Amino acid sequence: MQLFGKVSSFISLLLVQCIFLSQYVKGQAFQIDKASIEFPNSEEIDTIALGSIDSQFNKFDQPIEIHKSDEIIEFKFSLNNLEEQPAQVTLLFGLPQENLETTLYPTIQKNDSISEEEKPVFDYTFEIKIQDLDPILLTHSVHELKPLVSTLIVADESFESQDNLFVPIFDLFIVNNVIQDDNNKILNDPERLGAKEEIRYTFAESPKTVSPFLSYIFMGLITFATLVLLISWSSSGAIKFDNLPSGLDFIYFLVFLGAIVGFEYIFSKYYLGSTIFDTLHAAFYLGVLGLIVGTKFLRSVGKTI
Repeated sequence: MQLFGKVSSFISLLLVQCIFLSQYVKGQAFQIDKASIEFPNSEEIDTIALGSIDSQFNKFDQPIEIHKSDEIIEFKFSLNNLEEQPAQVTLLFGLPQENLETTLYPTIQKNDSISEEEKPVFDYTFEIKIQDLDPILLTHSVHELKPLVSTLIVADESFESQDNLFVPIFDLFIVNNVIQDDNNKILNDPERLGAKEEIRYTFAESPKTVSPFLSYIFMGLITFATLVLLISWSSSGAIKFDNLPSGLDFIYFLVFLGAIVGFEYIFSKYYLGSTIFDTLHAAFYLGVLGLIVGTKFLRSVGKTI
């Protein structure tokens, strides 16, 4: 019985080790090696070697101080143990606690070397130019003395969920009064929902009217045609002074005739530059008067026809 118990314990231990080993091997979907942070245009800051990066990677313990606005930071690493490149390899850079982050994309080169699993090796380089970063990120970092956090994302739909990588890498601290804009002025806080400048409405210009010269020609033609019509009526006997109304009907006749002349005057002013609103306003009142008086006059004339 003791021998059987020892054999059972040995088998159980062996199974646990096999399960752990299989999960470990399964979790190695890719490898990130030779990670480093370089400063190509600065001789004062040495290259920082980070080594291998996985889900258990501890962020570089000291924030990297930036003292020049034209500083360039390069984050490099090699990705191997994959047949093809992952669908997403990006670097989030900014202030995650403020929900202010920008996405950086790498330049990729295929390395000539082959990994131990006889799979290709890809070299990734993220370039961070301080002067090209969003002014809002720089403003918050400088004024609130908060470091900019870089977070590496490596993911692919073919990976298991635990294989996708989302891990902070390093922090950048922007030294105050270093970052300046093109006019050599320190960046100011971005505009918020404060007081804005007063909005002044500019009314459109008055509508353009026809040329006065054309208006005079048009009025002359109308006047000429009216005179020709009156002369023709008079010569044919259609208009006779004997037919003029008398009494109250004569007053209706004068008012009705005055309304017609008034309409001609109103539309003449419109052709000479009066606005459509003034024309309609005057025509409304004259039209009401002409309609009432004209109706009475025409009824009296109709009795004698």
